[in-house]
Amino acid sequence: GQPQQLDANTHLGAFAEGAPAATRDALWRAVGKAAREAAAKSEPTWISTEGTGVPWLHVRFDRRPKYFHHEPFRRRPPKPDAPRRRMAGI
Repeated sequence: GQPQQLDANTHLGAFAEGAPAATRDALWRAVGKAAREAAAKSEPTWISTEGTGVPWLHVRFDRRPKYFHHEPFRRRPPKPDAPRRRMAGI
């Protein structure tokens, strides 16, 4: 019922396990669209679901790694002239 779905929206792991398939699909379609738009701007963008301050799942697109705590993930990506791999499906 409703409380179970609310629990599924508290963080990414719970969402992946408990949200309805249509809801998961809608989220990843929206994230993919936003990621393509961010990539078209040719500026570094960090995508995260960090949500320490709020008890619900949200996806963040930031121009700096503000919410990344693991140092290797905080590093800026290579310069645009360096070879890059395309993300599958984009």
